[in-house]
Amino acid sequence: MKTGYVKSIWAIDQVLNDCKISKKAGTLIANIKAVLTTEELRYDFMMRVSLDPTELEINRLLYDIRKEQLELNPMSVESFIDMYLLNPVKALTLYFKENIVPYQVERMKQWGININDLITAKQYDSNIRFERAVMQMV
Repeated sequence: MKTGYVKSIWAIDQVLNDCKISKKAGTLIANIKAVLTTEELRYDFMMRVSLDPTELEINRLLYDIRKEQLELNPMSVESFIDMYLLNPVKALTLYFKENIVPYQVERMKQWGININDLITAKQYDSNIRFERAVMQMV
């Protein structure tokens, strides 16, 4: 889909501004930050999004890009485990390519779910969402 954008590099704030995303749209902003982690991904997003996108269109495109990235650039299990030991929230965000908050990690631990359970769930379904993987273990 052709757009009228002429910039070649977008920072997250520019993406939010160009897509007219309200600062109050916390979940959408968090998802954009979780999926569009590189300049290349932000550029790809901006080339594919319409000029005046709706929130639904933005979410659908984020879903598509997330799915593509999970298939083309999955995080290795070794890298995930190493990063998880240092920063569980960041590791889970990168591994699942979605926004993860500390509360979710704490709840996962309280329920007795460990990272090996999540790795197994992800091996069966590379596109699985974090919450779905956790709920399968409960």
